[in-house]
Amino acid sequence: MKCPAIGSPTLKAVDSAIRCGFAALIGWTNVGKSSLINLLVRHRIAITSNTPQTTRNRIIGILHGPDYQIVLADTPGFHKPGTELSRRMLRIARLTAESADALIWMVFCDRDPVPQIKLLKDKQEFFRLPWILAINKIDTIRYENLLPFIQTCAEQLQPAAIVPISARTGENVDRLISELVALLPESLPMYPAGTITDRTEKFMASEIVRQHLIEQTYHELPHASAVLVEEFIDVGEGGKIRIDAVIYIEKQSQKGIVIGKQGSRLKTIGQNARRDLAGYFEKPVDLYLRVKTDQNWRNKTPSLKRFGLMDF
Repeated sequence: MKCPAIGSPTLKAVDSAIRCGFAALIGWTNVGKSSLINLLVRHRIAITSNTPQTTRNRIIGILHGPDYQIVLADTPGFHKPGTELSRRMLRIARLTAESADALIWMVFCDRDPVPQIKLLKDKQEFFRLPWILAINKIDTIRYENLLPFIQTCAEQLQPAAIVPISARTGENVDRLISELVALLPESLPMYPAGTITDRTEKFMASEIVRQHLIEQTYHELPHASAVLVEEFIDVGEGGKIRIDAVIYIEKQSQKGIVIGKQGSRLKTIGQNARRDLAGYFEKPVDLYLRVKTDQNWRNKTPSLKRFGLMDF
């Protein structure tokens, strides 16, 4: 695999200190955090969707430069919790931010700055850390309309820097990285060169399947489904990867939504996911999907743990 997922950090990559630290991406749901981290590591490690609350767990991406290493965490977006799952997602975001060396707060440039600034002020406990305000989606707004937004944020907030960016086009992200590197301590690298994430292959496979599940069912099942990879077998060079995954839904009546008429929707999910899995792992993939019911899983701690949605 070209970009392997490494499960644990190491300090053996080099023996000289560089700018190295842990930074957290935080902000409202759907603000573009996952798109940004994928852009920065130049590989899709976090799934993206127009559906709010797509990111459910902390996703680590490692950025390597000649004089820096940034361990960047994508986090669940802030939202109003309604289930144990959503409360746990918010706790994951808070704990990630609290353990960081620096923060990147992302906001929308094409929305009213007032409620966004209020949210930031309500989260003052985070601002004991150095932080950068990243104003995203500048490719959707005229420059002259962006200036009042920047001025309002500058007057009411005190970030280390304000950086307008586009996570879609990559505009101005080099400046964002430069500003972030300046906030990090000097340290030995935590990961060897070439590492892009600490997530396992099973986790990445489950997320890719979940993305295609969301794309096919978000109108009917925006948040009621989960994916668990039960078996991941890589036979080695020249062979295939076998992945057995289970799609869980909350009610028996939802099974038909996932499966579709004569199995058509499940077949489409499998075909699309298989294509992306083969691209991600750079070898052929045999994917086998099943659908099971786990009644009210979003409010059951054992189920949340089984799906990897645990506090850390």
